Order: sequence, then C-alpha cells, then structure tokens
Amino acid sequence: MDITNNALALFLAILAGTGGWPLGRPAAPSRPPLTANGGTIPNMPMDIRLDDVLVLKKVHPCGGNAWLVYRVGADIGLRCTGCNRLVRLPRSEVERRVRRIRRGGEEIVPRR
Repeated sequence: MDITNNALALFLAILAGTGGWPLGRPAAPSRPPLTANGGTIPNMPMDIRLDDVLVLKKVHPCGGNAWLVYRVGADIGLRCTGCNRLVRLPRSEVERRVRRIRRGGEEIVPRR
C-alpha cells in the first residue's frame, strides 16, 4: 500500500513540476497563415484569375502591355487588350513577367 501511495505522490510531483503530462505530445508551433504569393510558401502559385488584366514587363509589338486572362491552369491564356492577339504561356513565365494585376476596380502589385 505504501508503494502505491509513493508512486502516486511521485507522479503528482512530476505533473506539478512540468505543468502537464511528462510524456505527452509537445504543443504544435504556431504557423503564419497561408496566402498566395504572400511570401510564406515560396512555391505557391500566384493568384491569377479569369478576366484579370495583367500588366507585363515587356510591351507587345502593337504597343500595349495589358493582357486579359482567358485561361488559367498550368499555362495561362492571355489576350492582348490592344490587338486581341491570343497567346498561351507557362505559368512560371507569366509569374516572372507580371508587374501588376487589375481585378475589378483594384490594382494588385504581386510580391516576388
């Protein structure tokens, strides 16, 4: 009977000293929220949606540098707003070239 009481007393002392179960799972570290191209995950794709207007670095031969997104996926379909030329580029190339995104009435400057 004394052995059981001593084991119980030892167990309670361990709990009181550590503030919790000594063999338990450690608390999970807090993580920042996952946001598209917010810098928390380097390989997360940029948030490009249908009907966005992308302003790219290079000017198109027709003189325009604004492109309307008509297809989104592994490659991005773009329509030149100046001459209505259709092009499809790999997503990685579009993400490198984009300067600004016009969505609705707002203008977004993507982080790199």
